[in-house]
Amino acid sequence: MSVKLEKIHSVEIPAADLKDGQIAVITSWSNNFQVVWKTYIGCVVQRYKQSLVVIGENSRKGWANFFDCSSVGCYVQILENGTALIIENNK
Repeated sequence: MSVKLEKIHSVEIPAADLKDGQIAVITSWSNNFQVVWKTYIGCVVQRYKQSLVVIGENSRKGWANFFDCSSVGCYVQILENGTALIIENNK
């Protein structure tokens, strides 16, 4: 599943800056595993404690302890109130 954003007003920030409970869209990911992580661009995610959960996917598409090490190079845009989303099923 991926998402198109309409009229997004937030700026791109490091995923490490997400606060618990915030929902965002992954906008870029550049690290040593760029090819693998590139498939997650456009995914809606939510921070839950130290985990990053991919909304609408099975539990294998999330990261436990994400904020300990995996967040390096991952950037997101926080979904603010009033952000319109268009959900696309890529399956």
